[in-house]
Amino acid sequence: APFPRDEVVQVKVWNRELADDAVVVRDAEGKATAGQVVERGHYWGHNFVVVAFPANDLPAMGYRAYVVEPGTAPVSEGAYVRELGRPVYGLGYVNAQLLNPVLMGNEHLEIIVSGEQGGIVSLVDKETGEQFAMPGAVLGAIEREQEAPHGMTAWQLGAIVGREEPLAPSVLEVLHKGPHLAAVRLSARHKNSDYRLTISLARGSRQINFTLDVNWLERGDPASGVPTLRASFPMLIESGRANFEIPFGSIEREADGEEAPALTWVDLTGTSLFNEEQPLGATLVNDSKYGHQLSDDTIRLTLLRSSYDPDPLPELGAHQIRYGLIPHTTPFSASAAIRAGYAFNHRPIAVNTTVHPGELPPEAAGIEVLTPNVMISAVKKAEDSTGVILRMFETEGRETKAQVRVSPMLAPADGPVVETDLLERPAGNNTASREGDVVSVRLSPFGIATIRIG
Repeated sequence: APFPRDEVVQVKVWNRELADDAVVVRDAEGKATAGQVVERGHYWGHNFVVVAFPANDLPAMGYRAYVVEPGTAPVSEGAYVRELGRPVYGLGYVNAQLLNPVLMGNEHLEIIVSGEQGGIVSLVDKETGEQFAMPGAVLGAIEREQEAPHGMTAWQLGAIVGREEPLAPSVLEVLHKGPHLAAVRLSARHKNSDYRLTISLARGSRQINFTLDVNWLERGDPASGVPTLRASFPMLIESGRANFEIPFGSIEREADGEEAPALTWVDLTGTSLFNEEQPLGATLVNDSKYGHQLSDDTIRLTLLRSSYDPDPLPELGAHQIRYGLIPHTTPFSASAAIRAGYAFNHRPIAVNTTVHPGELPPEAAGIEVLTPNVMISAVKKAEDSTGVILRMFETEGRETKAQVRVSPMLAPADGPVVETDLLERPAGNNTASREGDVVSVRLSPFGIATIRIG
């Protein structure tokens, strides 16, 4: 990402003896933190361990070297899970407990997940105490809807004639209890399909992550209509305003509940139902879906849809769908939403190697956007030279001087800087300049600029 970020990353370590409570991760300065073992496995005669740890202030479009080794280090409570199960009596020799509901939280948020109801039944912002979840409703509910039979089902949505929640009830399992990653999983079989929904929360994050693994075997036909799967997020929001990501920016549309497209995120922001002075909203990010329905208090994401013409079997099979909810108690920020969507779709990549000497420093940044309301959309080699092309756009509707720090490893510090058009031809009015490793260019409100370095 072209901005520094804090992430809980996971790295797979092969053929090393690492105990669950004795894993240390050291950064480039030698600072140690305890690692959290989240998975163990075996593949073709080799053992592996997956270790989660916080990687804070990762260099923008750069890298940092870490060392994973046996050892211990102090660690504070970050993400956590607490079982709120009710004791079950009358089983005699079995000391049973119902893991339902489960409390999960971190420094910013606290949620309650119910297997009986199939999702989140409470979501509280710790700083303000604001509750996001509607009483009696489920935040993040998986809904299987049935559209009435109609024509051109691949292109047109039909009237909803039935709605069920496949994960209500479901089997609830605690997967990870922290301190860096907390996660639970809801599992159920409904009609012909199997569902597994993992809900997780990482240390220091305001984002609740959802991973839905579904073996979708629902068929649509002219007699029964179109089975459709959606995720629903009803919230205690008053007069929500709906914003959708589009190419090179965002657009506000009427929050009327109609299906509308978006790229990697949508946002619904209004005020608290109980305090009209308090902004309240949520950004929903995802990695593969585009259909959204936003009303004044609910976000819905279309996940799967079994239309039957012209393709009679368009969605059958196994799917993994990732999405995340970012509740906020601040006014809507297009810049923050764009960065959140970008980060969700461009996770840090872990590359394993042995400890060895080298010429590069243990950490370095590549390209960093220094202007909050500017985002980079392209980095590429110039078509007619060895220069580097940067394309960026303005996100908040303000006249802006965009500033970007570019590493000399990517472009020589003494190279020329020229503003170009989209075909990389020099622009008539060159507003690009350079001071040291920082390049600048003027951006009009919601504008696009392209510059060539070198």
